[in-house]
Amino acid sequence: MAQKIQARKFFCDSIKGDPIELLKAIHEHCLNYQETKYDMGVLTESMRTLCLTNQKEHASLVDFTKRFKVASDIFTSHIGGPI
Repeated sequence: MAQKIQARKFFCDSIKGDPIELLKAIHEHCLNYQETKYDMGVLTESMRTLCLTNQKEHASLVDFTKRFKVASDIFTSHIGGPI
């Protein structure tokens, strides 16, 4: 994980000294962060995931809400802010 974060384009010394920035970088990386993907493809896929998120048959409302929130966070991070 450390090598993948260090290989990112925007890795700098401020991440090394700031644990909050490091946690943000880890969060972005864990949310399907890939620099080599086509930008519109990533945006389209995250929008598709958000729009098609539904409650599974045996899932609780809390589980569905968590999945929807994660999909919403991913989509928001890809477009750079709220719609």
